[in-house]
Amino acid sequence: MKSFIYYTRRAHLYLGLFCLPWFVMYGISSVAFSHPEWFPSDKDLYNTAGDAWTEVDSWPCTVEVPTEGDVGKDLGAALLDVAGLDDKAFGAYRSGPRKVDVYFPAFWTTRRLSYDIDAQTLRLFTRKPLPQHILTGMHARAGYQHDSMLNDAWAFMVDVTSIGFLLWVLTGLVVWWQAPGLRGWGAAGLAAGILTFCACLMMM
Repeated sequence: MKSFIYYTRRAHLYLGLFCLPWFVMYGISSVAFSHPEWFPSDKDLYNTAGDAWTEVDSWPCTVEVPTEGDVGKDLGAALLDVAGLDDKAFGAYRSGPRKVDVYFPAFWTTRRLSYDIDAQTLRLFTRKPLPQHILTGMHARAGYQHDSMLNDAWAFMVDVTSIGFLLWVLTGLVVWWQAPGLRGWGAAGLAAGILTFCACLMMM
């Protein structure tokens, strides 16, 4: 009969392989947050009035917008209906006193609907995605707030991967403790990691 440590080692191995793409993705995408200067950037990434954006279509629009307060998904859905779009993942916000934008949280494509209330015009803009936008979009994309099966699938995999990370750490600790000759070096590495983490927390 195979021992507990046998199954622990196998679990550690296969969890590491399963989580490998996510380790790589989160590792590389973290660089985009820590060193944005390494990437070609655009200060007007979300400003559709900038030259980087291309208008691809427009529609007359008379959707009523509350004079104050946040705009909700109902208003965003009404604007998508005017544009004939059936996207399930979107958000809406005020981008000016008399302007509402609808964004689509996708890291491979960058699109915006822009509603000029006074001109009663709804316009669709698109632009080429930037490497930084792709990486930060992958890293920060999570949650089940969008009514989209693909977004839910991504959020579910983030949950699975997070649990996998924790189990990978726990099985790694068990495997380390089962190697008496490495306990000293392992304890030193663990202590150094904990102290470094705590020091960074104290400096924040």
